[in-house]
Amino acid sequence: MTAVVPLCADVTRPILPDLEPETLRRNIDDRILADNAKVLRQSTDFFRRWLSAIADGANVRLNVHVFEECTTVGFDLAPNVIFSYPDTNSLLAGLPFETLADTDIWWIVVPSGVPGDGSDFDRFFITGGMGVADTGAPVFLSDDAWFLRKPTHLGTGDYSEAERRLYMPQWFQHEFMHNLFRIFPEFGLEESGHQWFDRTTWPGDFEGIYEPDYYAEALQKRLLGAQPDLPACD
Repeated sequence: MTAVVPLCADVTRPILPDLEPETLRRNIDDRILADNAKVLRQSTDFFRRWLSAIADGANVRLNVHVFEECTTVGFDLAPNVIFSYPDTNSLLAGLPFETLADTDIWWIVVPSGVPGDGSDFDRFFITGGMGVADTGAPVFLSDDAWFLRKPTHLGTGDYSEAERRLYMPQWFQHEFMHNLFRIFPEFGLEESGHQWFDRTTWPGDFEGIYEPDYYAEALQKRLLGAQPDLPACD
């Protein structure tokens, strides 16, 4: 798993009152790379252990690649949200061959395109998600602020270490399950987006109640017996 961290980005973001775009250069928050990228390692610790557990004990290493050049971050407006994402494939195309060859899962961490904490807007900013590289490898998308402070729909203030260690692995798992459900469409585990939020759409043999139950049963009752098996899904 390689975290690609550009040191700067030309960020296009909406500004109030009319959501007109502005473009400015922003640097990555210094806390992201401090102390051997401790924030990134804390955020993925339990997630990487979970990946190892479902992939027959595979050693899931986190490598951090600092991208010395600036990238770009844009935004899209939706009725209730604002999406802010980097130009993923252009960024990955600029990486050295040895990094490309040694990576099974990508994670992009860019300077945030959210003005302040976003609380002045009447829409939520969505700055994290799951994509797919040109090679087919899964790509986690995120900004730096996602791992440092709570977005307005989750609370206020900076994350404590305990909060980060507990919440972020759940976010990574959520996004990674999107990827697995895409790889194995024959099981119909996400025929509509986030169908696990609606208990009436769960498979008939699923017995749980909550989102993590859906993932656990999807793995145990469908994916761990699928072909190709999970260790071959890189």
